[in-house]
Amino acid sequence: MHFYLPLDGPVALAEIDAATADALRAAYWHRGAEFGVASDVRLFVDMDPLKIMDLPLIARLFPAATIIIMRRDPCDVILSCFRQNFAASPIVFEFTSLARAARHYDALMRLQRHSLARMANPVFELRYEELVADVDCVTQRLCTALGLEWSEALRDFSTTARQRNVSTASVGQVRGRLYNGGGQWQRFAGQLAPVLPVLQPWIDAFGYDYRRRVSSRIALSSPSSDSGYIRSTISVLIIWIDWLCPQLFSGIGLSHTEA
Repeated sequence: MHFYLPLDGPVALAEIDAATADALRAAYWHRGAEFGVASDVRLFVDMDPLKIMDLPLIARLFPAATIIIMRRDPCDVILSCFRQNFAASPIVFEFTSLARAARHYDALMRLQRHSLARMANPVFELRYEELVADVDCVTQRLCTALGLEWSEALRDFSTTARQRNVSTASVGQVRGRLYNGGGQWQRFAGQLAPVLPVLQPWIDAFGYDYRRRVSSRIALSSPSSDSGYIRSTISVLIIWIDWLCPQLFSGIGLSHTEA
């Protein structure tokens, strides 16, 4: 956070010299080694929540890292996060209400869009609904983009996950079977109605235009307040921006860390 807290943080980041960049990269790999990552690993995935905020730093230190973005219906993202009980941390205070969570999602998406438009890193985008509908096709495209050979073992991601020490809130998902959790927000359209003005730009931008379906359901239930948490997962090297679809990540079977 050193480069983001000061007013001149972005400028300081852009102006760091080669020696400083090398030292920061060395510190990063030293941290990876503490998680058992070998120095000669072919491909490294670092799964760490909220690294969207680190995209400028990642671009400066790892300009060749592939960024993988998994899109999912923003309303489903919010709802899924409400069902999780995340460990307390400073960022959790942003997620103590549905309204604050939606604003945080909006802020992260704006930062992501701003950063990616200025980064030279390769970017590969997936869609949650396509993955759960045809896991073979999507994982084949992913492997092709990463220069990896596709294997039928990717279907059996739960076996890989059970062999790992997964301690995040997604542990039940990565150790279970792939299922389609899309569209669950529709049963809670009334509760989500107050935050739709915040989410709507991203609903439209990502191709989830259900304004008419929402309006038909709002009449069935009155809005109410709620609280919960929202998660953003992004990884480097690959950099993985994953909105609540941890199964695919676990199925790849690569070296990684989890916060």
